[in-house]
Amino acid sequence: MKAIGITAEYNPFHNGHRYHIEEARRISGADAVVVCMSGNFVQRGGPAVCDKWTRAGWALSHGADLVIELPQAFASADAGRFACSAVSILAQAGCDAVSFGSECADKELLKTVSQRTRLIRDEIPSFVKEHPGLSYPAARTELYKETFAFSDSIDDELRIISSPNDILAIEYISELSGLDFYPVKRLGAGYNQEFCSESRFQSASGIRKMVADGDLGISQYMPSAVAENLSGEAFGAIEREFYRLAAYKIIEAGRGEIDNTPSGGEGLSSRLKEAVLNAESLDELISLAKSKRYTFSRLSRLVTQLVLGITRDNLVIDPSYIRVLGFTARGRELLSEISRKSAIPVITNPSRQQKLLNDEGKRLLAIDSKASDIYNLLCGSNLYRNSDYVKKPIIINS
Repeated sequence: MKAIGITAEYNPFHNGHRYHIEEARRISGADAVVVCMSGNFVQRGGPAVCDKWTRAGWALSHGADLVIELPQAFASADAGRFACSAVSILAQAGCDAVSFGSECADKELLKTVSQRTRLIRDEIPSFVKEHPGLSYPAARTELYKETFAFSDSIDDELRIISSPNDILAIEYISELSGLDFYPVKRLGAGYNQEFCSESRFQSASGIRKMVADGDLGISQYMPSAVAENLSGEAFGAIEREFYRLAAYKIIEAGRGEIDNTPSGGEGLSSRLKEAVLNAESLDELISLAKSKRYTFSRLSRLVTQLVLGITRDNLVIDPSYIRVLGFTARGRELLSEISRKSAIPVITNPSRQQKLLNDEGKRLLAIDSKASDIYNLLCGSNLYRNSDYVKKPIIINS
């Protein structure tokens, strides 16, 4: 069975995501769509609008055939580790190719930028030290501009490494190791753009803002079943509870513990400890701690990594299991193939199957479970019934 892989968060699932699934299947000619999805905490930092089981159900009801989880340690990492781990898992899950949203969607140009970015990757840290006022993304752009100024398409290339989806796209491409890829042109509002009244496709960040404001107009930008699951009041409560937990952890943790998170170091522990004394929300905390060099995204990830107990040691290993969140009838057939062929365990019941994991896999799975327990605490959900060791995969028989 030919399968196309997609990495996603569906935070929340909207019409643009449904379009992407349909287009990925169409242009690749795939029989099945496999989604590798972030769990209860997302790559930008912070909790998702709904739990991972609900979000997996949205995807399965609107075109996906199999949803597997990107382990939380990697789902909370920077773009490079996020992409590398997701592609690795999709390859183990039998995918022949991957698809991703792209502002550019020019396959050859994306490939060129990916190759060139790899050539300068090892030089970026020293470039940052030489230009202390630059963040890592800004330093990457400046170094790229200096190194490849001769290129006839340099302006287009610089737009690619400044566009959120394309940044992830070039990371995916650099990790494909023989897999093909199919970019799908992003339509409508940009990745971080708020509500755009002229577009039938809204960004997830724009929709989250609408949800938080209690705007009932969200239903025209997403499947009705998704809109019914979303509550601005509930999501606001989760974010407030997460901030309290994060503030406690920043106050309680030693500077060494904060610096040992994958996004830590460079004096960020001191900045966070100073900021928490004056902040009243997570956004305010990050805004007080950030600077030109330290981006909002990096600090948001750092806080999430700290709360979840993710350390640098957790990211020096490769994904070592495939955790199944849900499947359709076609997905069940694919899952049978994957179970026979995969070099790493396929986990549908962690209570029974964790014995199949090596020590590294057990540590990663423990982080997943802890993240779910913390998310359930934030939501006021029953810890036992919603535990990763009790919940079963979502099954859509259609």
